[in-house]
Amino acid sequence: MQLKIIVNPTAHCGNIKRIISNIKEFFKKNSVSYSIDYTTRPHEATNLAAIASQQDYDTVVAVGGDGTVNEVVNGIVNTDITLAIIPAGASNDFCKELNISRDVQNACQLILEANKKKIDIGKVNDRYFINVAGVGLDAQVSDVANQGIFGTKGLLLYTASLFKVLAKCKPSDFSISLDGKVKRVRAWLVAVGNGKQYGGGMKIVPTADINDGMLDICVIKDVHKLSVLYYLPLIIQGKHLSLSDVAIYRAKEIEVKALGCLGHVDGEVLKGDVFKFSLVPDAIDVIVPND
Repeated sequence: MQLKIIVNPTAHCGNIKRIISNIKEFFKKNSVSYSIDYTTRPHEATNLAAIASQQDYDTVVAVGGDGTVNEVVNGIVNTDITLAIIPAGASNDFCKELNISRDVQNACQLILEANKKKIDIGKVNDRYFINVAGVGLDAQVSDVANQGIFGTKGLLLYTASLFKVLAKCKPSDFSISLDGKVKRVRAWLVAVGNGKQYGGGMKIVPTADINDGMLDICVIKDVHKLSVLYYLPLIIQGKHLSLSDVAIYRAKEIEVKALGCLGHVDGEVLKGDVFKFSLVPDAIDVIVPND
């Protein structure tokens, strides 16, 4: 096994040194060959992963949060490289999707066991995503959360960011094409899920499955701001699908048009007025726990 380990040094609120020390100790003890690169700027992990895919590595290990994993995936898609993850981010929602433990020793042991699973990924415009992407309120919340102004992480971070965004945010007019069928709706957000959850544990598309060859879409329609807050506990539990102001769809190709809206891929913010989503089935191998 030849590992390229790509580390986001700002992950874990900047307290990454202990995690890296544990990783080095584990792989040295188990005689695993590896090298480590540290990112110094946004999107650098994509370039580092792409370089690794052209070398003698068979597995690229993302050490960080969902954003770091997203960048690595964008560097290894369409290659034979296997993805592995050691969670060290604010929420690690994709690791929850895969049942990967936040415990560093357990995550390293999974890599040693090398049990692989082929999964779908999504694509929005020219960028791939592994978990959830979307347009509207959730992208604005991600934008605030990424600024790190609240000094917290996980679900608490995204909840605090939601309160701040709602104070000045309003719904948008969306044109949504689902495999060619167009719907027009005024809504707070359009979430497109390969995986089920984001924002530290909000199960926004609980019907999603990373192996079913489809994308699941959740639309939260125009309701009062207080209703959005009322829905939040239901969304966390994935129990919002029966609400009259929530619509769920499934499609392989989605186009969302909304003037002046932000979008996001796995929590990383995108700008534009048109967002084209598609599914790439069985796109990458990822190391997961044995069933």
